Amino acid sequence: MKKKIVTAIAFLIIIGLSGTGSYYLGFESGLKQTKNIVIEGLKGTETPGGKNIDFSVFWQVWDKLKKEHVNGDRLKDQDLVYGAIQGLTKSTDDPHTLFFSPEDSQKFTQDISGSFGGIGAEIGI
Repeated sequence: MKKKIVTAIAFLIIIGLSGTGSYYLGFESGLKQTKNIVIEGLKGTETPGGKNIDFSVFWQVWDKLKKEHVNGDRLKDQDLVYGAIQGLTKSTDDPHTLFFSPEDSQKFTQDISGSFGGIGAEIGI
């Protein structure tokens, strides 16, 4: 009886290790193989400055996110716009160039204006 229990435990450990190993190898393989998305039929758009810049990729990604993302039905248009603007500011590689949503801007203004709440205590190690 004791031998059967030891054999069963050893079998479960081997199954668990092979499952974990398979998952790890699949995960690593997935990281090495990129997924290419082909977007066709791009059209240009003239900006207010008169430059012809292709925004069709932006709109195609917008559409794909809304239709095919796991949470696409819950994505808010305004949040997507704010995310796009944040991406624009991050593309400058300037740590001092930031975009705040109206809510974040209000919080930031309150933080730097000196109107704070609470007793000012901080606990740390």
